[in-house]
Amino acid sequence: MKIYGLDPIIDFTWYSIGNQQQFIDRKLPQLFDELTLNKRPIRITVISDDMSGFFTQRVGIIYEDEFLPVLSDGGYFVSVGRSYSTRLFDGVVYMGVKNDS
Repeated sequence: MKIYGLDPIIDFTWYSIGNQQQFIDRKLPQLFDELTLNKRPIRITVISDDMSGFFTQRVGIIYEDEFLPVLSDGGYFVSVGRSYSTRLFDGVVYMGVKNDS
């Protein structure tokens, strides 16, 4: 499967960000200053239970000023700039960083 001409498995290095349900259970709209990747902060956004029916994700990542939704159906999301990707697998949120070519 290719997205924007990229193979999400080969073209990205994947990092485990955390358990989606644990983010949701904290009942906070955003988590700041708890996680980093490559010494840069990761902000986690959480869609509330009241709004969850209107969105295809419950959690999103803000990294380097880009919003990266984590699709609830387990599908891959690749940012428009093709630098980052996200995926939910077995309840764990993963973020991919494009490998340098």
